[in-house]
Amino acid sequence: MAETDLALNERINRFRGFLDVDPENVSLLIDLGDLEHKAGHLEEAEQCLQRALGIQPDSDKALSRLGNLMISQLRFAEAEAVFRSFIVPSSGAADPALLHNLGITLAYQDRWQEALDAFIEARDAGIQESENALFQAYCLINLGRVEEVEGTLISALEGCEDDRLIGRAALLQMEYLDFETALQTAEQALARNPDNVDASVVTSSWLMEKQEVDEAAPQITRILEIEPDNHRALLNLALVQMYNQEIPSAIDTFQRVLELTPRVVGTWVALGWAYIANNDLRSAEQTFKKGLEIDRNFGETHGGLATVYALQGRLDDSRREAKLATGLNKGGFGAVYANSLVLEQRGKHDAAVRLLGGAFKRSPGPNAPTLIDAIAKYSRRQAARQDKRLPPPT
Repeated sequence: MAETDLALNERINRFRGFLDVDPENVSLLIDLGDLEHKAGHLEEAEQCLQRALGIQPDSDKALSRLGNLMISQLRFAEAEAVFRSFIVPSSGAADPALLHNLGITLAYQDRWQEALDAFIEARDAGIQESENALFQAYCLINLGRVEEVEGTLISALEGCEDDRLIGRAALLQMEYLDFETALQTAEQALARNPDNVDASVVTSSWLMEKQEVDEAAPQITRILEIEPDNHRALLNLALVQMYNQEIPSAIDTFQRVLELTPRVVGTWVALGWAYIANNDLRSAEQTFKKGLEIDRNFGETHGGLATVYALQGRLDDSRREAKLATGLNKGGFGAVYANSLVLEQRGKHDAAVRLLGGAFKRSPGPNAPTLIDAIAKYSRRQAARQDKRLPPPT
């Protein structure tokens, strides 16, 4: 156990001793509730706060702490009711920190405009927290107002000394603005904490973007040691496995990513190509069709299906899907490979499979990326655009 955890537990035990002597002391109950919450003892924290409210039902301090605890317990609707009870209808006046927390409860209920209004009201009332601007950025993204995100992130980073928030801002910059700015921000976070997960995702993704797979792999491994369910790192791990021709492992990892983010079509596309690389055309076809169930307007899903049909010798079906893919995305890679298979092999299945077996590390044209690079860039970028969820509350 780390020294800070030992010190926190010592404080908790000391406050419990105080309460044994003075069990009706509301201030002690609230302070102990705060310590239990900080230690992650959520049930014990709630017991303290409920005891305090039982003694003093009108304790605003105990009630606001209970609202904060409910956020940690993912009880967002209940927390919303708590924070709304502090807002006086006639004036709308409230403490800016309470307005900020109200915004958090609304954001986690996907009520993005209401949440944005609450965060802006908290900012205008004087809150100075970088977290406030960061939450505004999430709201703007989910409202489709991405052009406003850059300025909001600048506000979030101004004077920020919290590596967790800096890393999160770097991640949003990577996903919605530009990679080089994100990398600079990530390096700031890593200078404060070398194990910052979000910043490490940015730097490892940058290495993957530059095709420096061997350099990216140790960073990805470290991220997953700290946060085993980090879906961005898992996606990068699957792509490393694809680069290294560890196709069955890549398939397993893509499936794990989809357990965490089941509606990210880019990952379904990448999994479909992994099945193609594994010569499992039946699973590949089913996978691309699953992607189309989620969104029929993704060109690369049609392009992958066109490739499957070409490998199966279903040339008319392949041309139809390739045409759809090109219509949806003229620069897509799936239709290019499907058409090359049709033209070069004329639907001869065995020869087509042999061709594709070597195609993952070659380019279909002088200015085109290799297939694996195209898959890697596509799946990462689509995952970023589609996954607009907030991170779990801390």
